[in-house]
Amino acid sequence: MVWLDRLERQVLAGFGICVVAMAVLHEVTQLKDVAGTIQTQIVEDHYSMLGIAAEATQAEIMTAFKRATNKLTSKQQADAAQGSRAKLNAAYNVLSNPATRRAYDERRSVVRLVSMTFIGFSVCLPLLFGMMWAKSVCFRADLLDPDSFLGQVVFSLQHSEAVLEVEVHKDHETRSLGAQLAAVRNESMLQICSLSNDGAIHSHNQKVLDDDSGRSSVASPEMCWWHLPVLRESDILESVNGQSGAAMMGALRSLELKLQLRRPLVGGASVLPWLGEIRLSRSSGSERWGLNLTNAKDSSDSLQVRDIPSVGVAARWNEENPDHAFQPGDRVVAADQCVGADAMLQLCADETRTSVCFLIARGVLLPPGAIQSSPPQVLCRLSKREGEKLGIRVGRCLESPGKGILLEPDCMSRTIVKEVVQDHLVDRWNRQTETPLLPGCVVMAVNGEWRPEQFARELSKRSVKILFRPPTRRLAPAEVTAAPRSDAGRPRRIPVRIDQEELRPWAVRNFGALVPAFLSPKPFEEQLRNSLRKLRCEFIVKVSTESGRLGLQFKHSNELLVLQVAEDGVIAQYNCSPECERVESGDWLVAVNGETHPRRMIEKLTGTELELRFARPAARAAPGVWEVEVGRDQAEGWGLELKEETVTTVSGPRSAGVLRIQRVVAGAIHRWNESEGPQWSLQAGDLLLACEPEISPKRMLQRLRDSQKVRLSVLRWHAGPAPEPEASPVEPQRTHFEVTLRRALASERLGLRLVPSARDPTRTVVSEVVPGSLADRHNQAAIGSERIVPGDEVDSVNGDGDPSRFAEICKQQMITFRFTRRSRQLPSQGRGVPEPAEKTQAKGARAVAAVEAEAEPEPGGARPVPRSSEPATSPSSETFSKSRIVEDGAKSAQSRINPKPELATPSAEDACREARGALLCEDRGAVFQVPPRGSPPEASKSGLQGLSLITLPPAAIATLTAGLDAPSRERFEQGIHKLQELAATLHIGANIS
Repeated sequence: MVWLDRLERQVLAGFGICVVAMAVLHEVTQLKDVAGTIQTQIVEDHYSMLGIAAEATQAEIMTAFKRATNKLTSKQQADAAQGSRAKLNAAYNVLSNPATRRAYDERRSVVRLVSMTFIGFSVCLPLLFGMMWAKSVCFRADLLDPDSFLGQVVFSLQHSEAVLEVEVHKDHETRSLGAQLAAVRNESMLQICSLSNDGAIHSHNQKVLDDDSGRSSVASPEMCWWHLPVLRESDILESVNGQSGAAMMGALRSLELKLQLRRPLVGGASVLPWLGEIRLSRSSGSERWGLNLTNAKDSSDSLQVRDIPSVGVAARWNEENPDHAFQPGDRVVAADQCVGADAMLQLCADETRTSVCFLIARGVLLPPGAIQSSPPQVLCRLSKREGEKLGIRVGRCLESPGKGILLEPDCMSRTIVKEVVQDHLVDRWNRQTETPLLPGCVVMAVNGEWRPEQFARELSKRSVKILFRPPTRRLAPAEVTAAPRSDAGRPRRIPVRIDQEELRPWAVRNFGALVPAFLSPKPFEEQLRNSLRKLRCEFIVKVSTESGRLGLQFKHSNELLVLQVAEDGVIAQYNCSPECERVESGDWLVAVNGETHPRRMIEKLTGTELELRFARPAARAAPGVWEVEVGRDQAEGWGLELKEETVTTVSGPRSAGVLRIQRVVAGAIHRWNESEGPQWSLQAGDLLLACEPEISPKRMLQRLRDSQKVRLSVLRWHAGPAPEPEASPVEPQRTHFEVTLRRALASERLGLRLVPSARDPTRTVVSEVVPGSLADRHNQAAIGSERIVPGDEVDSVNGDGDPSRFAEICKQQMITFRFTRRSRQLPSQGRGVPEPAEKTQAKGARAVAAVEAEAEPEPGGARPVPRSSEPATSPSSETFSKSRIVEDGAKSAQSRINPKPELATPSAEDACREARGALLCEDRGAVFQVPPRGSPPEASKSGLQGLSLITLPPAAIATLTAGLDAPSRERFEQGIHKLQELAATLHIGANIS
């Protein structure tokens, strides 16, 4: 459709829409009859039989029945009277009785609803696909519009051909040409489909390459510029010994062949276009550009560089830039966004121009089969720290700047890497990998996003994953290798398009943004997060009810949900055991003595010896999730014994979608465990969640068999967040705080970007605070510890901890965030007494994506023991504060004060928890009780020391008040005086106590 103008394409698109509309209307009429037939077959329409409306009264029904009966007594209808009379009697019997009529009306309404729904779907689906097709036609028409710069450049490249003359000599022994030919262009020319390893053409090519001695090579003898007089696949023979058309086949039998051939720049099996920008600048209009340009001998409407004189701006450029120089035979496709031979010549002749940017294209001959063998895709993982930059520039292939790249067969409309800046993240990543991300690589997706218009937004995030495809060949010096020989046989299919997109899903490729979300490929992080959200932690509790009642209150549905654990029950006593899992409200009881049906489980609970199996959502089981990147040698195994994990359901065990590590034996994993540093080692009982990018167990096992290097996502129950590779194994300090944001207008931006946490994908963290937004104005008005910074974990939004609902909740006018901030700096006070490590169990039955409590590793690198469900902590290790309310962007804020905890009599459960803390600390050589939640003496002492600093000498106060006017100085001195009195009062109270 390139040769059609814009009006013709619009007419064709309109005609196509009209055809689709007429087809839809025809289908509607046909479907209406079909629906009527179906409705009649399913339920007889008694109203239509009697010829009355659905609202007819009993008198109207009687009158209609008599009228229809009288018509059947006529002689003309005597043959069909018997069947019709039976239908009339049935209709009258049903409609004359109010009860049967009411039931018939209900059934009739259901049938009519189903029929109308069927018609609606049958009409809407073709109409929707017709609209999608029309949109795709119009979109492609705009993309290939020859009036636009992109359309003109694409048109020129697709019609560029090099015209060469080649002389081939056959010897008397081998008279075979060694090529398979096919007639093209209305059978007026012959195209080379494949070349054999022996024959006149093969001998000629070897001789030319030997005589050239690499003068025309680009990187090696395998790659050379397209003006070299060799014959390659997809070359087109225009004449043979002066003969053209059908006479060429007879001329090819001669021993001496003089071939005139055309070599397409785009769409060939052996040529890739090289595209680059060269900007020439001259001191004055009288200086010559130094390029002898002629019109190209094809239909590309471009200019060809005939030669470069030794004097001129171009010659000076070639001396300064030998790797990016002009060459004879180059095609000038555009000059300063101007396309067309006449227009470019006129622009170059303009003496007022002192600078012109030329878009140069030339062909590169590749080894046979190199274009067809596309390299595999590569995933680049980068994580930006504060102040770091990616150092990469991406853009459309034909957009400026272009520093000389090879256009892949399908990247004309793709986004490619334009530039990589040295000493930045991408450049440092390139030094550590065998497949670097270099200019010319095709960017397939960024953070799982396939749409190019979203790449810039995704690249600005803190964590970036770039899926790219390396170029087929690079224009860089390479070792000299022998050219591979082409195989004789069937003709190889020659690609005819340069902008194919086979690697994208067909639905996204054909329908773009209109494709439903469930058809779009989901990124690996989203798949992993969904898998974790569905996962359950199961544990077994064995108790005996001889000493008392069970002490569990359930909610009966498809499963038994634990609502409450009684303090005087057997389960409460079981929870006091330090080495056992605690049963909490929100757990599911999934099996009792092997029985999984809820009703029969309740019957089993009346027994004395019980084996109870409970299940808990993953987020409430304090999961520790971490990644392991392991490689193995060629003959080495992974050293893992894996078994598919199962969960208990009413219908029996089913797959949990993860693999359990049964045992770690000698192999790559065992070798990694010995050198993992602060990271956890892989142990028996750990769950293998994913083997990136695979999630399902079968695909994970297949990837482990086929790969030599893998990245594993591993989970460990009741362990808390795993230590980061670069972090200390000591648990960081945690601070909880709340921030309330209120919109003045519905269109006001919140300004927070939330992403899954890098340390644990079950958590949600802040990746960016958008400048000028509501959150940014809150940060300007708040004090340091109450500001929202990237890395803060989002525990809940308006009390809801489900991350899948965060986006919906954030649309409300007033939003309250609960954050957790982690810091690796330990507090300066209160570090002398260690804190007991207890099991962590989050409260509430909510599917939260962040687990607030973390685990402290035991000394000696042992497995970390989680904390209790209500960990007793001091403000030095964990603090909680509520931030300010930002209202209408005001700078002032209303502070909140935490309510003082109520004093209560210790329960049996609290006493049990304290006893368990003492037992756990006996191994460390110190038995102590859990400290209360009040402020420690060190905090009060530090507060007094801070107030004592207010007592300043008069000289210091005079220095602070310098430059203030009289009223301001007076208010400042009054404030200092009141603070000094307050400090003195506090000192007196401290001395008395």
